[in-house]
Amino acid sequence: MENGQLAENVNVIPDFVESHRDFIVTWVPTILWVAMLCIFSTTYFTSANTLSVLSTLLQWFSPGGTPLIDPQLANMLARKMAHFSLYVGFFLILIHGPLEGRPWVALLICVVAGSLDETHQIFLPGRTPTVFDVAIDSSGAVFGCFMNAAVNEVQSVS
Repeated sequence: MENGQLAENVNVIPDFVESHRDFIVTWVPTILWVAMLCIFSTTYFTSANTLSVLSTLLQWFSPGGTPLIDPQLANMLARKMAHFSLYVGFFLILIHGPLEGRPWVALLICVVAGSLDETHQIFLPGRTPTVFDVAIDSSGAVFGCFMNAAVNEVQSVS
């Protein structure tokens, strides 16, 4: 292989990235976020598994080895906060990515995704689908919508 050919091949990657920048910036974060949502919906993240990890961490960080908070309560709170925060993030990624300027569509996609996630869990051992989790997911997306509107309002005033 000649030196000129090698140099030409090395420049292919930056050229590809530059020519596909809009796609990469718009869709890659969205695809990665959806992949993360799918991973969290697997049997690896059952309540029993997260309780086991959380109980160990609580005992490890507690003075005398006795947790300061009930591990069951901490597990439930952590799981519900995860539902909420993941869908805040999902909404914000959608609204600043592929659905820029279309907050209602992004909100609808978040609600549908949360519903599909819980429906998917019907078929997984150890997972318990609930309408309550869909409501928490949807609340997170609505909160993301309010956050986005507030930031836009502040930016328009200043």
